[in-house]
Amino acid sequence: MHTTSIFLRKVTIAMAIIFGLGIVVPTHQAVLGTLMVCHGTELVTYSPSLTLKTEKTSITIEGTLGPCVSLDTSIVGGSYKSQISNPGLSCLTLLEEERGEKIIVWNNGKSSTFSFAKTVTNVGGQTITTFKGSITAGELKGSSVIEVVVHPTLNILGCITGGISSVSGAVTLTIL
Repeated sequence: MHTTSIFLRKVTIAMAIIFGLGIVVPTHQAVLGTLMVCHGTELVTYSPSLTLKTEKTSITIEGTLGPCVSLDTSIVGGSYKSQISNPGLSCLTLLEEERGEKIIVWNNGKSSTFSFAKTVTNVGGQTITTFKGSITAGELKGSSVIEVVVHPTLNILGCITGGISSVSGAVTLTIL
């Protein structure tokens, strides 16, 4: 992996951990060409609850973005919601990489389609999910995006004793 990529990944992880403490430290790439930075929260619910057994699971992802600092002053926040059916999910398979897209609806009534590749790592009791990609349609089309979601690592005891029905975490969305 290229040295700059390693540096940016470490800075992004550190930024996500620091954001959890309420401190914002942007990467050097984000400072140079940032169009927008949003902080927010995300809630992921699983039905049925995640256990150690792999089974078909319905996943609902709801995110709220804001406050946002943007060159477009009409955007101060946004939200996204998606539902996915996973044919084989368990507490042990959440770390798998995947590709997908989400539609972000901004407070000004416009929307952006964000196509991404997702990676997941565990660091110090935190699960850090990084979505990297671009806006492929709508507001800010053609822009690069990095979204980092940080939530506590799943409690394996909860997976054994009834399952995990939801997780929530902090979101930092950067559009370049």
